[in-house]
Amino acid sequence: MTSQEFERAVDIYADDVYRIAYGSTRCREDSEDITQDVFAKLWQVRDRFVPESDDHLKYWLIRVTINRTNSLWRSLTRHSTVALWKISER
Repeated sequence: MTSQEFERAVDIYADDVYRIAYGSTRCREDSEDITQDVFAKLWQVRDRFVPESDDHLKYWLIRVTINRTNSLWRSLTRHSTVALWKISER
């Protein structure tokens, strides 16, 4: 994938990636981070990833977005929270 093809992918699919991420997170900042991570991943694999079509690229981006969103949820559930009033009781 050339840098021009990468830029084209960002232009075409960044909004879709963001919307998918936002649909799961409902958080603008997390969705922006996920979008950036997805395209950083595409840039990292650009020499090895040769999409057969625009649809192939789109589905790859969607899959990576879903995977990244799931990773975020897993990391959030690993860190349990304790209410401040419970801490003061101890």
